Amino acid sequence: MQKSSYSLWLIILLITICTYSSTYAQTRKFSNGKMAHFGIGVSFFNEDVKQASNNTGVNMSLSLYNFHFDFAGNMVTGKGTELDFQSNQTTKSDKKSIAVFNFGYSIDVKKFSFIPVLGYAYTEDIYEDPIAFDTFYYANHQSEINLGGRIGVDLYKGAGIMVGVGTFEKLNFSVRMGF
Repeated sequence: MQKSSYSLWLIILLITICTYSSTYAQTRKFSNGKMAHFGIGVSFFNEDVKQASNNTGVNMSLSLYNFHFDFAGNMVTGKGTELDFQSNQTTKSDKKSIAVFNFGYSIDVKKFSFIPVLGYAYTEDIYEDPIAFDTFYYANHQSEINLGGRIGVDLYKGAGIMVGVGTFEKLNFSVRMGF
């Protein structure tokens, strides 16, 4: 399957899950009184890369009632314009594009949330071609499964923190706000 096919299936899956959870959530009461939590933070990946900054990324999470979704990526790209093909002057850079999409179910106990997660992670090598004008392309797409968990705690009026680990996403930390 090509990269666009993975993206299409992932979008369809996320829309289906969001639609189902939204419909289901309308009949439930969230145990800590909040309908949703939104979080933003930092993730560290369990990936062998030459540049340490490639192993760190931004994460965002959304919990609707008890359904949890999060995304993390290192947002690394090549220099210049992205191409869909390789030229004969292309060389492999020390950069890798890394992303992970997780979903899980929150088990809430008072101010704590315990969230087992299952996720889809991928890495891609970045090749660059500095001849004439700067271009790059992604190659060597590798997919992995991320199994892990998150622990969240509400500290003050819905504001809280969340810490998580996983097989691909080594560690993540985020600040979250409940609504």
